[in-house]
Amino acid sequence: MFKLSKKFKLILPVILVASFLIGSFVFAQAEITDELGTTLGLTTKTLRSMLISVIKAALGFFGIIAVSVILYGGFTWMTSGGSTEKIEKAKKILVNGLIGLVIILLSFAIVQFVSRSIVGNGSPTNPGDESSGNGALGGGIIESVYPAPGQRDVARNTFVAVTFKEEIDPTSLIVDTSGNGIFGDCLPANCDTVLEVAGVPVVKIAKQGEITGGPYVVPVSVTTNDNMTFIFDPTPILGNSSYNEWYTTELTNDINKADGTPAFGALGGFDWSFEIGTYIDTTPPYVKKVFPIASGTYAKNVVIQIQFSEAINPTSVRNDTIIVDSIGTSPVPGTLYISNQYRTVEFLGSPCGTNSCNEVIYCLPGNESITVTALAATLTGEPPLSVGPPFNGIVDMVGNSLDGDHDGDAEGPGVDDYSWNFNTTDEIEISPPTIDSVNPVSGQRGVVLRDPIEVIFSELMMQSSLRTTNLRIISPIVDYWITAEDIGPPPIRTQADINHRVFNTATDYKPEVTAGVKDMYQNCMFPGARTEGTGSPCEPSALYVLLGVADEQAFLDLHVNYYCCDETWSNTPCP
Repeated sequence: MFKLSKKFKLILPVILVASFLIGSFVFAQAEITDELGTTLGLTTKTLRSMLISVIKAALGFFGIIAVSVILYGGFTWMTSGGSTEKIEKAKKILVNGLIGLVIILLSFAIVQFVSRSIVGNGSPTNPGDESSGNGALGGGIIESVYPAPGQRDVARNTFVAVTFKEEIDPTSLIVDTSGNGIFGDCLPANCDTVLEVAGVPVVKIAKQGEITGGPYVVPVSVTTNDNMTFIFDPTPILGNSSYNEWYTTELTNDINKADGTPAFGALGGFDWSFEIGTYIDTTPPYVKKVFPIASGTYAKNVVIQIQFSEAINPTSVRNDTIIVDSIGTSPVPGTLYISNQYRTVEFLGSPCGTNSCNEVIYCLPGNESITVTALAATLTGEPPLSVGPPFNGIVDMVGNSLDGDHDGDAEGPGVDDYSWNFNTTDEIEISPPTIDSVNPVSGQRGVVLRDPIEVIFSELMMQSSLRTTNLRIISPIVDYWITAEDIGPPPIRTQADINHRVFNTATDYKPEVTAGVKDMYQNCMFPGARTEGTGSPCEPSALYVLLGVADEQAFLDLHVNYYCCDETWSNTPCP
C-alpha cells in the first residue's frame, strides 16, 4: 500500500492552505483590478476610494508573494533529502512566510473595514437611511419616491422618481435644453435637465455623506407628463461593479409649486437615501395580475387594474400605451392612475353616479365586451432597453420594455403586447369594504421600529385609493408611503402597508384609515366599521339590528347609506 512520508504529511496541510489562499488572492486581485479600472475609467469615484483600491491591490500582490514563499519553503523541505541544514532552512522560510501572510491578512481585513466605513456598502458604520424624516413624504407635499427610503441593492442604471401631491412649477426645476417651450420633454439626444441655482442642482444626487458639498451626479435628465411626477435619469450610472454604495437624493427649497410658493415651505426641502448595488438591470417587467379576470362578467363600475412585477416608469403610462376598447366605444374614455410605489396601474371610465360617501363613481360601457391592451415599447439595439424617452410602450424604472408573454425576453411591440378581455353588465355594485384586521393593534408595545403598519381589508381594493391621504400616520411626524398586495387563500383580499422611516423609541404613533379607501367597485369603506370582534357599536351586525334586517345583502337591498360617527350609526355623513 502507498504510504505518505512523514515530512509530506507535515507539509501537505500548509500546501493546501497556501493553494487556497493563492486562489483567494487571485480572485481578490481580479476584483480589485476591476475596481481600479472603473476608477481610472473616469467614473464618479472619489480620491479616497481610489487610494483604498490601490492599497487593496498592493496587499493582494504582497499576499501572492507571501503564499509563494510558503510554497517555496515547502518545496525546499520536500527536496531536502534528509539534510538537517536544508530542513532548518525550510522551516525558517515557512515560518517567515506564514508570519508575513498573517500580517497581510490582518492588514487586508483592516483596509476592508475602513473601506466599508468610508465608501459605504451598507455596513453598520454606514447604515443608510436612519432618520424619521421631516414629514414631507406622506404627511406633506410628496406622495411617493423611487427608490424608496432605505431601499437596498437597487440597480445601478435606475431612474429616480418623485410624485408630488400638487402641481409643481416646472421652470423652478427644469432647464428647457431644446428651447421648445416644453419643460420636461426629451427630444432625440436632447433631454431637458435639472436646473441649477448658483451652480448647485435643485435636485441633488450624490454619494451619502457628500450631499451637502458634492460632488453631485451631473448631468441628470428629467421628464414629466403632468408636472406632478418627475423622472430623473442620471447620465453617469450610479455606483460601481465591486461593492454597494449608499446614495442620497435631495429636493431643495428652490422648487416651487405652480402658484410660485416654495414647495417645502418651512421644511426647507426633503432628502432620502438608498443603496445602489453592483449590477445592471436587464430584466424586463411583466404583468403579474389583472382585474377583472379574463372572460369574466362584472358590474360596469368595476376598476380595471394591472399589477406589474416591478416599478413602472410613470411617463410611459398613457392612454396610448394602455388602451381600453369596447365594441361600441373605441377607445373607451377614462383616466389612468398609477400607485403602489409605481407597480399598479388602474383605469376609471366616465362619471355615472355617487357612492355612499357622496363621491363620484366612474363606469365602463354597460353590457359590453371590454378589451384592455398594454403595449410593449420599441427596443434599442440592446434589448430589453427601449427607445426613448418618450417611450411608445410600457417600460420599467431603467427603461426595459414590457415582456408581455412573460418568457423572460423583451421582444417589442406586437409580440410582447399584453391583452385580455372581460364583459360588463348594466348594473352598479354597491357593497362596501370593511377592515378585517390591523397590525400592530391599538395599544401594542414593543413594535419593531421599521416594521410597516398592516391593514387587511375584507375584499380587493382599488389601490389608487390607498394613498397617504387615506392611510396615514397622524402623529408624530415621520415620513411614510403606501404599498399593497393581494393576499389569499380565498376570499382574496388586499393588504395595505403603511411603510415608514425608522420610528423613534418609546413613542406612541397614531395611524388612521379614512373612508376615502375604496374597493374595486369604488365603494368607500364603512367609516369605523370592522368585520372582526363583537360588541362594538359600529359593527355592521349592530347596524343590521338597528334597521331590523337579517344580513348585509338585506341591508344593501334597502339602498340607504349609514355612517359611523363617534361610535354611533348615523344616516347622515359625519361632521
